[in-house]
Amino acid sequence: MGSVIKEPILKNKLRIYTAAWNDKYIDLFEKTVFRSFSWPDNLKTLKNENVTWSFYTNKESSTKLLQLAKRLELDNYEVREVPHHSDMGVSLLKCFSREIEHCLSDNAKLLLAPPDSLFGDGSLKSIFELGSQPESCVAVAHPRVLNTIFEYPEDLNLNEPVTNSQLVSASFRHLHRSWSEAQYGYDKINSYVGGVMWRQIKKGLYSIQHRLPTNYLMHFTQSDLQFFTDPKRYCVFGDIDHLWPMKLIEEQRQRVVGSSDLAFICEVTDKQMNIPPNYPLDRNEPDRFWRNAYHNKIFRQFNVVFRGVEL
Repeated sequence: MGSVIKEPILKNKLRIYTAAWNDKYIDLFEKTVFRSFSWPDNLKTLKNENVTWSFYTNKESSTKLLQLAKRLELDNYEVREVPHHSDMGVSLLKCFSREIEHCLSDNAKLLLAPPDSLFGDGSLKSIFELGSQPESCVAVAHPRVLNTIFEYPEDLNLNEPVTNSQLVSASFRHLHRSWSEAQYGYDKINSYVGGVMWRQIKKGLYSIQHRLPTNYLMHFTQSDLQFFTDPKRYCVFGDIDHLWPMKLIEEQRQRVVGSSDLAFICEVTDKQMNIPPNYPLDRNEPDRFWRNAYHNKIFRQFNVVFRGVEL
């Protein structure tokens, strides 16, 4: 047999994008992104990159954010004011569009690091390797979890590195209703609006259908900037999940993580937020989704595997 040729990881610069302000989200950032980026495998991956961490925040929150982030001793940090708009989605999109401009001018890839996202240790390395091709973008199907995940050290000890399988198990013990009510088999299920349906195959092993996996690593093109700043339509930050993936798939740029063994991310969500309505289960079409955009149809055919430690 011949020797294995390992695909090189693109050594373009890395920009990390975080938009966070007020005490609630700064405290959440400390428990999620800061903690998980400080775990050894994730931090080693970041240390191997030429990193600029870009924060969109306000003056009151910027000091604490920088104090936390600088403890990781990465290369560069930038702080920018969030532009005011009556629609927060528009404000966030303006921040995101500016980051696309910086990535294009710096020949940089972008890592999405929202203050509510917790990355299993080792996930960053896999995400960067899967996104090693020019213009590629890497999507991860992530569950929503309750903030009770932080209240039980036996489930999740943030002072120690948390593996993907440990995070999977903890997540399924603290699922948000958007996920706990998306399990196949109930008489009523929220998949039609929520876009998620999952099955437990056996203890600690889950099969996931997710119509809207989030791109966490992105290599932008000039046409992406035009997409998010198109004056002909009302653009919002939600387009990153709901519309943009259709463009990526058409251009064959989308890469989707198929197993939590490679990368696992969970999103901490308030108990009373983002709750899709339940509808009677259609056993002939249990994974039906209200929207049938091209990328939704493609993602319907994926089954992502989540594997916990309880096998």
